[in-house]
Amino acid sequence: MLRPTIMKIFCSIAAIFILLLRTFSQMPIPDADSLNRRAIEIRTYDPENSLKFATMAFQKSEAIHDTASMAYSLKNMGVAMYFGSQFDSAAIILKKSYNLYCLLNDSIGMSASALNLGNCYKQTASIGLAEKYYRISLGIDHALKDTAGMALGLNNIAQLYQFRGQYAEALEIYKTSAEYNLMSGNDFGAGQAWINTAVVFQEQQNYNESNLYLYKALKVFEEYDDPMHISIVKMNIGENLRCTGQFYRAAETLKSAITLCEQHENLNELATSYLYYSYLLDDIGQADSAEYYFFESINICIETDNDFLASHALMQRGKVLSEAKKYKESNEYLLNAYEFALNLEYNTNISVILNLLSDNYAAMGDFDQAWKYQKLASENSLKLITGIPNEKHEKIKTDSIASPKEETSDFNIIITGILGGIALILLLLTIGMYLRMRSIKKKQ
Repeated sequence: MLRPTIMKIFCSIAAIFILLLRTFSQMPIPDADSLNRRAIEIRTYDPENSLKFATMAFQKSEAIHDTASMAYSLKNMGVAMYFGSQFDSAAIILKKSYNLYCLLNDSIGMSASALNLGNCYKQTASIGLAEKYYRISLGIDHALKDTAGMALGLNNIAQLYQFRGQYAEALEIYKTSAEYNLMSGNDFGAGQAWINTAVVFQEQQNYNESNLYLYKALKVFEEYDDPMHISIVKMNIGENLRCTGQFYRAAETLKSAITLCEQHENLNELATSYLYYSYLLDDIGQADSAEYYFFESINICIETDNDFLASHALMQRGKVLSEAKKYKESNEYLLNAYEFALNLEYNTNISVILNLLSDNYAAMGDFDQAWKYQKLASENSLKLITGIPNEKHEKIKTDSIASPKEETSDFNIIITGILGGIALILLLLTIGMYLRMRSIKKKQ
């Protein structure tokens, strides 16, 4: 009696299976374009799956020998790796994309790949290569009269000026970048330029001006519901609050930034948030907790090859240890920070590090070493005063790239008249060093 029932069940299952098989067989298989679109949609908050979609797109393109689609897929793979903090791997992939676009003579693709390649090199402290590819991208966009592309290129080149302590030039280029972005209807790009402008003012200890730009940027990114950029804004607001002694508000803001970074696995932003939070904990006397967050930040820097943040973190740790009169231990951190800062040509950090090393050695009674680092600090300060960059890096020529409101100033004008004053500046610096060392010896 059971057999007919069992047969009916078996036949029903078989019918359902056949129906499902037909349904799935009729479903469209995603093509490379669809996969690339999906990769782009999710890369800022899910870089791992973005990379998978872009890789699948590349494989499909390669199977049908579609070179243009292969180049585009490689670019999306590289950008996903960048957002996933895989900078070295991203550079390799993006270089392949750039080469394919060169073979195709595709100017737009060449510009996009070169720009992202520059971003990767900047993160790995290859500043010369970063500038090379930023300039390639900017030159192409200028030839194409691509306002949005020029805005992005200028924003990235301004960061290199910022690293070198050439703040006036950096601020001018960031301003032009924001204006170009607004002209092209890209308020998102303007928000990025405003964040960078805010960081320049932060480094100059002009916290009120910094906050004005940060809150402008925050409004933009909250409208886009972009967690990564919201966290960047919040951690910088938190740092400004810390620097102005508003510790409770700073703690709340930094914790909010940390939560966002952890939720969305934004490692670079998380490292910076941890570092700023460690500064705050040091300020309020929680040394053990501060040390924990400092090393959490350093571990992420090592994992992601973030030399810029590593330099800053090591410098700050050296400063804390110096204030605690642990001079030998402080010098170990400062020398490592100095090596990173030199590679990055981060002149403002170089000056701070060299002065700290000089003070530490003087406190230890090693005046030869103290004089050595004080002399190096004075030479670096002279570079900042005159605005003269290192010889291996040219100043960007902006006379062919006009501001929407007025032509960008020719930076070479600032050199006029400076050479006559260099001798006087050197003399004053030497006298200052002599008096400082004499004062330190008396205290000993």
